[in-house]
Amino acid sequence: MPIKDLPDRVVGQAQQYAGASEMVRYNIATMLLTQSRQEGRDADAEILAALGYRDADEYWRVAISEPMPATSFARLLDFHQIDPAEQLYGFDPISRVLRLLYVALNLAIDSGESFFIGNPRSLKDAMLRPRDAALWLLSMPKRKELVPAGLRAFLEGKRRKDRPTREVVNQWMVDVDKAGELEGKKIKQSDSAIKTKCINEIGATWDQASEAIRNLPADRRYARGRPHNSRT
Repeated sequence: MPIKDLPDRVVGQAQQYAGASEMVRYNIATMLLTQSRQEGRDADAEILAALGYRDADEYWRVAISEPMPATSFARLLDFHQIDPAEQLYGFDPISRVLRLLYVALNLAIDSGESFFIGNPRSLKDAMLRPRDAALWLLSMPKRKELVPAGLRAFLEGKRRKDRPTREVVNQWMVDVDKAGELEGKKIKQSDSAIKTKCINEIGATWDQASEAIRNLPADRRYARGRPHNSRT
C-alpha cells in the first residue's frame, strides 16, 4: 500500500513526528500501527516510512531496547497481532493473544526464567528484558506464535544476508565455553543469556545457538545438566 493510499490523517500524523525524539517517534509509531490494525489495514511499512524509519527492524530495535514492565511487553506484542474480527466481551475485554501471553509469562515466573529482573512474585509487579523474553517465547514450540512476525523476523535475522554458518556458531560457543570454564562457569542448555549473547555478537539465530550448545564436546555434557552416563 503506497503512502498516498493511506488516509490523510494517518500520513499527516506520522510525518508530523518524523523529526521528533526517538521516544516520541516510537510512541506515535506504536499508536498508529495499532490503529491501522484495528481498522483491518496492513500498512506497517508505509506508516514506519512516513515516520522516517528505514525499515521494521529499526522500529523493533527501539521497541525492545530497554527493560519494561512485563504487562507492557505483553500488550506490545498483542498490539501487533490485533484481529479486528475478534469479538471481545465487555466484562472481560482481553484478546486471545494477550490472554496466552499472560499465561506464558506467568509460566516463566514460576520456572524462574532469567529474563526477569529480580525475583517478581506476580506478573503485575514484574520487570523484564524484552529481547530475552521474546527469544524465550520463540524457543517454545507452543508459544512462538505469540511473537509478532516483524519482531520474529528481526530477532531471527531473516533479513540478514550475512548469517553465520553452523561451523562459525559452533566455534563461537566452544570458545565461550572454554573461557567460562577458566572462570568456573559452565554453559547450560537453558542459559538464555548465552544464547542472546551469541545472537547479538555474531548474528546467529536462537536455534543455531541452541544447537551449538548441544554440539559441545561430549566431555562437556555435564555442563548442560546431569552427567551423560549418570543414573543418579
